[in-house]
Amino acid sequence: MAKHKVIIVDDDEVFLSELKSALEARGYDATAIRGGFAVIDLTRKFKPDVILLDLKMDKVSGFQIARGLKQFPETSKVPIIAMTGHFIGSDRSAWIGMYGMEDLLPKPFSMDDAVNCMEVVIKKSR
Repeated sequence: MAKHKVIIVDDDEVFLSELKSALEARGYDATAIRGGFAVIDLTRKFKPDVILLDLKMDKVSGFQIARGLKQFPETSKVPIIAMTGHFIGSDRSAWIGMYGMEDLLPKPFSMDDAVNCMEVVIKKSR
């Protein structure tokens, strides 16, 4: 079975590095980026199976990045899983749907939770 490709977007360098290493240890082909709209070009080149996207970042929010990804045909169908310790509540499905995200991983999360969520989203997107 081919490795699933994942892009991780977060502005916390330590979290980004640890999550990338943990996913690679579980057999994923992981690429990490510290936020910004450069993730759109990276998504075009890397062609990931899923994107893990932090919602609350310093310069550009995950919401803005998700909206940008959905504007281009080459990136619009890549499933996005939001990662956040904020914005969790009864309106979760509304804002996830509004920005074209498939699911939410509330921080902090376990690697088992992350892997299970990614596998469900990847399977649904095929």
